[in-house]
Amino acid sequence: MQLIKKGKPLLKRLSIIKKVSWFIIIPIAITSCIRGTSKKSSCIEGPEVVILFTRPFIYSKKDFLSIDGIDFTHVGHLDSLNLGDYLPNNNPIILELNGKQAREDSNEITIGRALARNLKRTGDYRILNGPELLTSGKLKFARKDNKPISICSSLNYNAHIGTN
Repeated sequence: MQLIKKGKPLLKRLSIIKKVSWFIIIPIAITSCIRGTSKKSSCIEGPEVVILFTRPFIYSKKDFLSIDGIDFTHVGHLDSLNLGDYLPNNNPIILELNGKQAREDSNEITIGRALARNLKRTGDYRILNGPELLTSGKLKFARKDNKPISICSSLNYNAHIGTN
């Protein structure tokens, strides 16, 4: 009889440990799954790269474009474009005055030109198709030292990216 009485509390303790472990294991598993999906990307490499941003020009915080380790993210304020490696989102704020905002829709040309300005600012890249960029938004560029360019983007990134 004493063995049975001693066994019950042990079984209860084991069931409590199992329940508590699920509260620890499940959040860790979910977190690792979320981290794993946010880092998925597609990468290409080549001496010349061509990018054409495509509709819809809606980018989330998870969307990214990385060129030779320079990460570009999309922002909703045009003031931010001069602060770092940012590209405009679909409908950025171009002016804010007395609590009112003026917005302008982005297109492939405005996003392509912003990327071209950022790349030229680094001093490492040359733009190969200035007139075409201004009319179609297609950006073609290469490194000045002729090394291959490595470009990665999040999966389902709204742009056609290729090499020549």
